[in-house]
Amino acid sequence: MPLVSSSLSAPRRSTITFFSEMVGEISHELARHDIDLLLIADDEQADKHGYMRMVQGRRVDALIVAHTLDDDPRLAQLQASGFPFLALGRSRLAQPYAWFDFDNYAGTCRATRHLIQQGHQRIALLGENNNQAFILQRRNGYLDALREAGVIRCMAA
Repeated sequence: MPLVSSSLSAPRRSTITFFSEMVGEISHELARHDIDLLLIADDEQADKHGYMRMVQGRRVDALIVAHTLDDDPRLAQLQASGFPFLALGRSRLAQPYAWFDFDNYAGTCRATRHLIQQGHQRIALLGENNNQAFILQRRNGYLDALREAGVIRCMAA
């Protein structure tokens, strides 16, 4: 279910704290069904095909895939193989698949509108410049809120 903060003035939580709490809840629920959770750090130096070796070797029963891309080949590969997975984030796949995410578009659009309503005109969006789906969704929410209010986009120097 997509989530959006109900109050922009609510206390802030760090991503790391949120992620560890989310993983804890997932692990707890899986344990109730006698399922173990295996986490693999996926960084720039990681073997990007290690997960497929685990899938093909049937060393895992299912995957939770994080850091989804707008067009994510990992999800397409898993879908083509018929392997069960849950994606943390959305991607453009031809066939439906299980995912959970925050409504990044609506949250960023709402935050930008709030700043505009407070009288701010020079609003920048800071973040990575890559094709992760959530980044594109946030960027689109930001740009749409600026466009609908007639506010000019701030460009980084």
